[in-house]
Amino acid sequence: MKGITHLLIGAGAGFASATALDAEGAVTVTMTCTAAVAALVPDLDTGGILSNRITFSHKAIRNITIFIGLLLILYSMWNLFGQDRYIGLAIGAGIMVLSRVINKKFMLLITGIAVLLTGLYTGHTWVVMSGCYIGIASFLAHRSYTHTLIGLIYFYILMTFFEQETALFGTQLAGTAGYASHLLADSRIFPVNKKGVKLLLPIIKKDF
Repeated sequence: MKGITHLLIGAGAGFASATALDAEGAVTVTMTCTAAVAALVPDLDTGGILSNRITFSHKAIRNITIFIGLLLILYSMWNLFGQDRYIGLAIGAGIMVLSRVINKKFMLLITGIAVLLTGLYTGHTWVVMSGCYIGIASFLAHRSYTHTLIGLIYFYILMTFFEQETALFGTQLAGTAGYASHLLADSRIFPVNKKGVKLLLPIIKKDF
């Protein structure tokens, strides 16, 4: 299902949550937006639509890394002598070899680590949990654990801390509803979804 569809369904879930809480106008807008964003979160896994949006292009980073390695090699050949030249050549070659491992999964992992460190620095638990989620998602296949009840429960806990630490009333419910709406929209309840989601991983691998 396309990202815009998940976004709209999530927004609807957020609005319904706000209505259930009889929220005021500003709170309703906040809850609706929170749920809309949360509805995209399960696709942070490798191959998901959101993983391409929160990281820099891995191809661009790879090309920049190769260019840096090449410059270092040329610099070492023309400006360094003796042992320093060999060390420079080795480092330049090493950088170029390192560029081979730079892919979307690698960039997603780096993003997760950056968010995690930001959370540790600022002391916000929800940011730390977000970094952990992104980092773990970088190792997961599309529609695996981020599309399960385990992922939903984790996100519920994350949103609990988010509401506590930001004092934004209703965001825990809205965020959880938005995340759940993604799982429902990707399920086999809808005929267009032939694959469905493995909600009960790792206990049961059946698609629902």
